[in-house]
This record gives sequence, structure tokens and C-alpha cells, in this order.
Amino acid sequence: MTFLAIIFLFFACFVLWQRLQQVEDRLQMLEGLRSDIRQRPIATVIEPEVEDPPYTEPEDMNDVPLAEALASMPASPPEVVNEPMLTAPDPDEERVPVRSRFAFNFEDMFGRLLPIWAGGITLAVAGFFLVRYSIELGLLTPFVRVLLSFLFGIGLLGAAELAYRYEHKIDDPRVRQALAGAGLATLYASFLLAGRFYGMIGTAAAFTGLAGVTAGALFLAGRFGLPTAILGLVGGFAAPMLVGGEEANMPVLTLYLALVTAGLNYVAAKQRWAWLGITALGAGLGWGGLLLLGGIAPGSDSAFFGLYLIIIGIGLPFLAAWKRPDPAISMGAAALASLQLALLVASGGFSALNWGLYLLLLAALSFLAWKDTGLRPASLFAQAVSIILLIIWPSAAAATFAIVASLAIVTGLAIPALRLRGGHVDWWSLAPMAALPIGTAMAALVQFGEGLDSPDTMLGAALGLLAIVPAASLTFVRRRGDDDAVLQQMMLGGSSALLLFAALATATPIWLTPVMAALVALLVIAAYRTGGGAGLAPLIPAATGIAAACLFIGTSEAQWGRLVGWMQAVDILPAMLRFGAVALAGFAAGWSVPQHRTRRWMQVIGALAAYGMAAQVLPYEALAASAGLAAIGATIAGPVPGARNAWMAIAGAWGFFGIIMWVMATMPSLSLGDWVGVEDLPDWNDAVVMLAPLAFAGLYLAHRLPGRARTRLLAGLAGTANIALAHILFKQLLQLAGEDDFIARGYLERTLWQGLLLGLGAAAYALRQRWPELIQPARLLAVAALAHFGWYSLVLHNPLWDAQAVGPMPLANLLLPAFVIALAALWTIRQMLPSERSEQRHGLDAAAMLLITLLVMSLLRQSFTGTILVGPNVSEAENLLRSLAAIVTAIGFLLWGARTGQRSWRIGSLILMTLALLKVFLHDAGDLEGLLRIGSFVALGFSLIGIGWFYSRQLGRTA
Repeated sequence: MTFLAIIFLFFACFVLWQRLQQVEDRLQMLEGLRSDIRQRPIATVIEPEVEDPPYTEPEDMNDVPLAEALASMPASPPEVVNEPMLTAPDPDEERVPVRSRFAFNFEDMFGRLLPIWAGGITLAVAGFFLVRYSIELGLLTPFVRVLLSFLFGIGLLGAAELAYRYEHKIDDPRVRQALAGAGLATLYASFLLAGRFYGMIGTAAAFTGLAGVTAGALFLAGRFGLPTAILGLVGGFAAPMLVGGEEANMPVLTLYLALVTAGLNYVAAKQRWAWLGITALGAGLGWGGLLLLGGIAPGSDSAFFGLYLIIIGIGLPFLAAWKRPDPAISMGAAALASLQLALLVASGGFSALNWGLYLLLLAALSFLAWKDTGLRPASLFAQAVSIILLIIWPSAAAATFAIVASLAIVTGLAIPALRLRGGHVDWWSLAPMAALPIGTAMAALVQFGEGLDSPDTMLGAALGLLAIVPAASLTFVRRRGDDDAVLQQMMLGGSSALLLFAALATATPIWLTPVMAALVALLVIAAYRTGGGAGLAPLIPAATGIAAACLFIGTSEAQWGRLVGWMQAVDILPAMLRFGAVALAGFAAGWSVPQHRTRRWMQVIGALAAYGMAAQVLPYEALAASAGLAAIGATIAGPVPGARNAWMAIAGAWGFFGIIMWVMATMPSLSLGDWVGVEDLPDWNDAVVMLAPLAFAGLYLAHRLPGRARTRLLAGLAGTANIALAHILFKQLLQLAGEDDFIARGYLERTLWQGLLLGLGAAAYALRQRWPELIQPARLLAVAALAHFGWYSLVLHNPLWDAQAVGPMPLANLLLPAFVIALAALWTIRQMLPSERSEQRHGLDAAAMLLITLLVMSLLRQSFTGTILVGPNVSEAENLLRSLAAIVTAIGFLLWGARTGQRSWRIGSLILMTLALLKVFLHDAGDLEGLLRIGSFVALGFSLIGIGWFYSRQLGRTA
């Protein structure tokens, strides 16, 4: 405690030094200005002696010529001489230097200022320790100790008065200030010693003595100045710690601390020392914290301590507020007092006395807050703390809780209600109306709510009564349309709606929770549409969203399962009522909300809930179809884009799941070359159920809503769904179920599938004039047909190296139609390309020549092997015929290029011819002998001559 007192004393010295430093700086600045003014010259004007010319007044000033008027002006300005004069100092000239405010002089500080204040503090501390020393040694009786302390204090005050009266001799006001401060501190300790420790005087006498010392401190502070007040502050608050004692007398101690704090605040307000009042309030509240740490006994001690906090935290700042200090002072003091009193309530077992003290604090704050605006935030803070106390109240009895909560809410709402009735509609009047019922309801639910599983009619009724408060307050602002009114309507309407929902949900079974939430949303919509104010508009989506979220409360797994096709038995009426109520609220909100984007989201909620309601009664096969049909109906009916998109999203989710199943079944064939059997794909019934709604509804919406990125995405998904559905249904035709089936009918199945894709693409391309949006699907279908042929029929399952039956008849087999389809796909793609894309056209021509060459070789091979091309080794005759076929094919390319004027075909002819001749010379001719070798070379020679002649002729014609 001694160390704490020394810290207080040093703080007081530092403050005194700062204040005196400021005064000296100002005096020195004024003296510098005074000397500067005395040294400055005075400027006077001496006019030269010039004889005035004779003056004759003209008849009219307008008749005087301008030249004569200019000639009558003096030739030179008057002469200026410098003489001393009293003028303002020139800012550009040098001034007498003024000492900086924060300048530090060691000798001035430790030789002139501190010793006097240290002497006064030392005298006070010496008096305290002298009394303690006498107590410890037992030298003096209690009466003598008290008497000596009084005499010592009075003697110090007398010495201060002598210093004040003989100021002309002492010539230093700090002497009397130090003596007076030490005397005050000694007298504080003396009265506390007599009343608290020895009981020599009663409570009334101690109170009278402390009041007298406080009055003396106030008088001397005004007589001797700020330093005396500082020492009185330090001594007054440090006296209880320095004197010590075994047990605190709470009534005397709190009265003493209250008087010290009040007196210092009075002096601070009178002398305009705001920091002194703040320090005193902080010290008083600090003492409250120390007393709380030490423990407050129940009964009278709690009562005195609570009254002390109310006086210190609320009464004194309010009285000081008439002097217009910073509102933060009042708010901070009241907040600290509220916290300390709340700790008293909690530590005291939430007794009725402590609750009464806190309610008294609430009432005082609520009343004074409307007199002093600075206390309004503190009043709300104290009310929030009361809500926290109600929440953490352990084992609260229902009757006691109801009484305390009712008194708290009445205390907090009485003054705001009177102000609203008197026409004072502002934030500070409306905020408690919205916040306090919510907090009280939260506390009641925490204390007595047993969850939604156990309905409580009484608790629900109480919450419903609380909902009336903000609803009634809404009538005061419903007709206004300014920005503040909109926010106030939102605040009050939200509070009322939330409380009403809590009341309904508490009083009804859990399965009715979304129904009650939807009912509240419908009430908010009705209030908005009947003139409740623009501030209710944002509450509509919030209430509707809460209703949708409440579907997750009390909904069984069977009800959720039916949404995704798990057909389990459910109680149909409750299930449809839950989803139907939310659907009704969503569509009503989508009809009422003014913002277009929010309106769409409300339609989404309504559409999803409507699907959930339908799913409770519809069979699995009709779920996706119902969503797709609803999306088409919403598109036809009118502007309900949110519902349309939601229903289309449901159909799309079903279709996307079907697409994923299809892709997973066909992926091995793309990467590993495994063929896909009918048993690997989804069942065709499931495929129709999942894919058909997306396929048809998606294409319809994409057609009706063109030109948007998401529409193109929808068209892509719908097109993919169509392909997947067509592929799954197509695979049902040949029913390939094993390896033998794949060898016998695999090439046929792929050829038919490629022909179907190309046919659909060609049909779409033919309708491009009427529906230009079909150009892209036509191109994609043609590319898909060609890609399917290239990957599966040329790379993975080419009959030349994979066992695939192509038919036993030469030419009249599957090779010809398969390659013709691929060539037709190339031609279709080439027709779709713009004319300026010549490089792409050349690439397609090269692919066509490659396919024709492979077709010729495959047909030649089939004529030797039959339906399965993978068989015996190539014979000599077949090998020679391959070379001949290549040469003939090259000649055909050349003729076609010459006929159509396409250079790419002529170049392809030369490449194929070169490869064929290299084969003949390097491979085929080496195996021939005799006349066969001679004949082959002769034939090749004439062929080369003919080809060269023909090609040169074509080049010349082209040139």
C-alpha cells in the first residue's frame, strides 16, 4: 500500500510541474512580446511644404478634362520618416526566444520546484508513519494517538494559513500549498483512525468529521490553487491504504470515498479543472474495484457499496455534466459502475438486495439519460449488462426471474415510451424498444427453454407479449420516409418479427417450426404492403430465408430422401404443410420485394420448396419431369425468372447426375480402349427419367432465351444430355453383351452410331436458315461423328489389327458405309468453314485423302481374308495389288484435283504416288524375277511418263 501511495504522490508532482511549466512559458512569452513592442520605431508622415495652387470650383465636375485632373495631382508621394510608434510585431523579424513548453532544466526542476512539494508530501507521510509507529510500539494510547494526529493536521493547516497571510515575506505560493495539502491528508487519516479503527466516535461523528475535512479541502483548493487540490486528492484516496486496518467499515468507508470524490468534482467543475474531476472519478471507481476484490459482505455492506457505485458512477458525472465536460467521462464512469455493480450481483449469489441495487442503477440511468445525452450510451450498456446477468443467473426460479426481468424491462422502456408518446421519435427512444425485448427473450430462452422438442405455451406467451413492444413502437415511424425512419422501421420490425417467431416456435411442436417461420414472413409481407414503411422491405427476404432454413429443423430423412428419389414412406400431410408454407412465403416475397435481384432469389426459395412439396407425393419417375415441365411452364407463363431457373436447375441436377453416370461408364473406352457393353451403361428407364427433362426443357429454354452465356451453358448441357440419352437408348438395339457380340456386331454398331450423329448434324445444318442457333450444334455433331470414327474405328478397333467383322462380301460390306460416313462428315465440316480458312480446308482435304487410301487398302484386304481382316499373312499378289491400288488411287486424286482445281489434291496425289513408287522399287521389285520384274518396270515406266505428262499439262493449264 505504501508503494502505491508513493506512486500517487509522484504522479501529483509530475502534474504540478507540467501545470507550472505552462504558466511560466506563457509569462515569458508575454514579457518577450512586451520588450519587443517597446523597441520598435513609430512611423509618422511629414508632408512637404508646398503652396497650394489657387482653386476654383468648376460648375460641373464632368466638364474638367482628364489631362487637367491628372496635372493637379502632387508630383511625388509624401516623405516618410521613422520615429518610435506602437505597432504589431513583424513576423519576419527576429523575436526574443521563448522557451519551449517541454524544455527541461535540471537545476530548476530539482532545486526550485520539487523540494517544496517533496517537503509537503514528506510531512504528510511522516504524520501517517508516526501514527503507525506509535501503534506498533504501544507507546501511546488510542486516544492520544488520535489527538496527536488531529493536532498535527491542524498545525499544518495553521502553518499554511500563516504562509498565505505573510505571502509578501515568503514570496512563494508553493509553501502554503504544500503545507495545506499535508494537513488535509493528516486530518483525513485522523478521522478515519478515530471512527474506523478505534471506534472512538460513531458513524455520524465520523461522517461529520470527514465532511468537515472535505469542506476544508474544497475551501483551501479555491484559496491556494490547484496543487492543494492535487495533494488533497492523493492524500484523501491514499489515507485508507496508509493507515490500514483489519476489517473495513463499509458504511464509513464508502461515505468517505463518496465525499472525497464529490468534493474534488465540485472543485474541478468550479475551477474548470476537468482532468481533476476525471482523476477523482477514476480513483473512486478504482476503490470500488479494490473493495470488490476484497469481497463484499451481504446485507448492509452490499447496500452501502451499491449506493456508493450509483453516486460515483452516475450522480457525480451527471452533476458535472452541467458544466459541459466531455460526454465520454459520464459514459465511462456509468459503464464502470454498471460493471462493478453487476459483479456485486453475480458474486453475491443474485440476491434480491443486489438485484434491487442494480435495478435502482438502471432506473437512475434511464431517468438521467434523457436529461444528459452523454449518459444514453451508458444507459443502453447497463441494460445490456442486465441481460447478461439474466442469462448467467444460475438456477433462477421462474417467478423471481419473471419479476426481475419485468422490472428491468419496465425500467429500461418507461422513459423511452413516454418520450415517444410526447413526439420525441429518435434513435435513443427507439433503440431500447427494439433491443431490450430481444435480450430479455434470449435470457428467458436460455433459462427456461427446453428446446423445440418440448413446446412451452407459457414461455411462448411471454415472448409474444415482448413482441408487442417493438410492433407498437413501429406505429410512430411507419408514415415517415427519410433514411433514419427506414433504418428505424427495419430495426423495430425485425425485432418484432424475431420475437413473434420465437414465441410461435416455442409454443408449437418442432415439425411446425418452418410453418411458423413462414407465417411470420407472410405477416411481414402483409405489414409492408399495407403501409408499414419502406424499412420492412429488407425484412421480407430475411424472414423468408429463415423460413427456408427452418426446413432443416424437424424434417425427417424420409422427407429429404424423396427429393432425390429415395421412395420411403412419409407422413404426407405434415410434410406437404411444411414445404407448402415455405413455398407460399417464397412466392409471396417474390411478388412483394421491390428489388429485382432479391425478388428472383425469393422465387428460387418458393420454387425449391414447391418441388419439395410435390416430391412428397410424386413417384420417382416424375420428379425430374415435373421440374422440367414447371420450368417450361414458368417460361411460357410470364416474368418469373427465379422460379424458372430454380426448376431448371433441379432438372439440370437430375440430368447432370445422369451425364456423370454415362461418362463414368464410357470413360474406360476413351482411355483404355475397353468396349462398352449394354450392361455397363445406366438402365434405360433411369436414363430417360434423369436425362429427358434436361434434354428437352434445356433445349426449349435455350431456344426461348438466346444470347446469354448461361443460356449457352444450358444448351451445352442439354445437348450433352441428348447425346447421352440417345447413346444409351441406341445401345439397346444390338444388345452387345459379350466379346463375341462385340466382334460380330461392334463395327456395325459404331457405323450406325456415327451415321446417326452425322444425320442429326446434317439435319440441324439444313435448318440453319430458320434457326441460326443450330449451326453450332450441327458442327459439333459432325465433329463428334468424325472423332468417334477416328478414335474407335481407326485407332482402337481398326479391323486391320483388331478382330471386327466387316462382312463377307467384297465391296458390299461395312467398310464402305463406315468410311463414306466419315468422308461425309469431313465434307460437312468443310462446308461449314468460312471460305477464308484455307489452311483448315487443306487439312480436311488431306484427311479425306488419307481415309480414301485406307478404305482402298481395307477393301483390298477384305477381298483376300473375308469378314475378319486380321488373319493370314499378306500374299505376294496382295502386296503387288496394294502398290497398284495406291498408284491408281493417286491417279484418281490427281484427276479430282485437276477437275476441281484444288491444289491440295494434286499435292496429295504426288505424295501417295511417291510413296507407292518407293515401295515398288525398294520392296516389291526385289521379290520378282524374270519377265515379271521386267514387266513391272515397263509398266511403272509408262505410268510415270503418263503421270508426268498429265501433271505438267495441268500445271500449264493452271498457269
